[in-house]
Amino acid sequence: MKYQKLKNYMKESQQIYDYIIIGGGITGVAAARRIQQLNKGDFIVLEEEKKTGGLCRTEYINGHYLDIGGGHVLHSKFKEVLDWIFEHIPQNDFNKFDTKVLIDLEGHPIEFPIELNLWQLPTELQVEYLYSYLNASGKKIKYENFESWIKNYLGDKIAENYMIPYNKKLWCMDISRLNTDWLIKIPETDVKLILKSIIERNSNFTEKVVSHKSFYYPKYGGFQSVFDAIQSPVKNNIITNYEVTNLNYDENTKVWHINNTYQARKIINTAPWTKLKITINQNSDKFDYENEFKNLEFLSNVISLWEREPYTHKAHWMYLPNDNVEQHREFYIHNFAPYSKPGGVMTDINRKRWLEFNKKWKAGTPMYEHENIYSYPLPTTIYKESMKKILNFSKLYNLYGLGRWGQWQYFNTDQCVKQVLDFFDNENNFEYFNIF
Repeated sequence: MKYQKLKNYMKESQQIYDYIIIGGGITGVAAARRIQQLNKGDFIVLEEEKKTGGLCRTEYINGHYLDIGGGHVLHSKFKEVLDWIFEHIPQNDFNKFDTKVLIDLEGHPIEFPIELNLWQLPTELQVEYLYSYLNASGKKIKYENFESWIKNYLGDKIAENYMIPYNKKLWCMDISRLNTDWLIKIPETDVKLILKSIIERNSNFTEKVVSHKSFYYPKYGGFQSVFDAIQSPVKNNIITNYEVTNLNYDENTKVWHINNTYQARKIINTAPWTKLKITINQNSDKFDYENEFKNLEFLSNVISLWEREPYTHKAHWMYLPNDNVEQHREFYIHNFAPYSKPGGVMTDINRKRWLEFNKKWKAGTPMYEHENIYSYPLPTTIYKESMKKILNFSKLYNLYGLGRWGQWQYFNTDQCVKQVLDFFDNENNFEYFNIF
C-alpha cells in the first residue's frame, strides 16, 4: 500500500498539467468547469480546506440552513451568467423573490433603498431627510474617497444616521481610506425619482436602480446547492486539504512548480494572493510581490445563527447602523429558505468588533458561529495600483488571478462567474481592468 501511494505520488509530481487552479470556491470550480466544457486541457483544483465551497458553503444545524459566507442570494444583470448557472441547476429549482430589505433608521424600519423610501418615515423626518438630500444633490463635487461621497452625495442626514455609522460597523476602519470604485453596488437614483416616490408613496424600485430588485434562492440545501451543481462534473479533479504556499516558475521549461509537488503550464489563482510566496527561477528580484502584497488588506467576519420566535414580517434581511447593536446586518432565513426551520436568524459582524466584545452578545449565546478570516477584500484608495502591477506582471508567466481574491474585488457570486466566462472567451487578451 505504501509503495502504491509512493508510485501515485511520483506520477502526480511528474505530470505537467495544462492548468492548476488554486482555490476550490465558486470561482475555482467555475474555472475548472469552464476548462472542461471547452476541452482546453487537463487540470486539477487545489483546495486548502477539508471541504470545498469557500464562502458558498451551507451548514445544516438543528433544522436551520446557514450560509456560512453570509447573505448569499443569486441575482445578476448578466443574462449569460444566469443562463450558465441554470445549465447546471435548473431555474425551476429556485424560488424567485422580490427583494424586501429593511434599514433601521432612527428606530424606524424603512425599506431599501433609503432614498426611494423616505415616504415611509414620519412626516417631520421625511421633510428633514428630503431637504438634506436636495441640498447635497445640487453640489458638483469630485469625490476623493468613499466618505466624501457619502457626505456630499446623500446629504448629512442619511450620512450621519445611516451610511457612516453602518459602514464604520461593517469595515471597522477609517472609511476615508476606502475608494469609490465599488459604488456600482450602490443604487442609482435621481431627484425626480425620489420626489416621485414620495408623491406616489411608492419606492419605484426597479432593476435599473439596482440589480438585486429580485433574487433567486435554491428550493433545497441552501446556497451551497448552486455551488454543488457546478462542482459535480469536475469533482474528481479536486484535491482537498492541500494548502498552496509556494509557486516557482522555471523560465527554461516555462512550467510552474507548486510546493515542489505539482507542475502546470498555467495557474489560475482564486485564493488570497497574500498567502502565496511567488518566485521566478528562484529569483524574486524581477518583481517584488511581497511589497505589493502590503497594500492588499481584507476584512474578516463572523456569521452567527440564532433561533428566535417565528417572525411574521416578510423582510429578507435588515441593515442595522445603530452602534448599540453588535451586528451590522441580519438575515431572516425562513423568509427566503422556507424549508429552513422558522425563527432562524443569521447575523453578520466584523470579526474585529466581535473580538472587542470578547465574543459575547447582549442577546445571549448563538446556536452556532463561523469565522471567515478572508471575507471581503478592502477596496482602499491604494490597493488598485498594486493589484494592477501584480496581475500585469503575473500574466506574462501564465499566472492569472480571477474572482473575489484573484482580482481583489468585492465580487458577488455572479461577478465571479462572469469573470470566469469572460476570461475563457478571450484568454490571451482578457481585460482585467474593465472592473477598475
